[in-house]
Amino acid sequence: MELEAIAFAVGIFLVRVLGNTITTIRLILITRGNKLYSTILAFFESLIFVVVLGAVVSNLGSVVNLLAYCGGFAVGGYFGQWLEDKWTRGYIMVMVVTRQQEKGEAIAKAIRAAGFGATEVSGRGGEGE
Repeated sequence: MELEAIAFAVGIFLVRVLGNTITTIRLILITRGNKLYSTILAFFESLIFVVVLGAVVSNLGSVVNLLAYCGGFAVGGYFGQWLEDKWTRGYIMVMVVTRQQEKGEAIAKAIRAAGFGATEVSGRGGEGE
């Protein structure tokens, strides 16, 4: 295999990693309601997809290019998740139910003191509050 063909396959792999990483970040932004940046990333995501897929489809006889594309997709997904773990704080919902309002308020206060959000909800059931 020529050096040029290897470099082309490596390029496909790296650009596909970038494209799928952008996809993961864009989905995170969508869940957070960030319409502007998610739209901008969608443009680049689709541009990368069309260019790289076109390069692979134009030479379907190259199994190496196909493997580079698929491998880049997989590694890009993994890398995007890794970035999400390192750079952003994902949303987690924990529900704490207590019969003593004072304890619930203390728990919420401690959560807020740690820099997280907490929502308190009072409830009434068959046995009272």
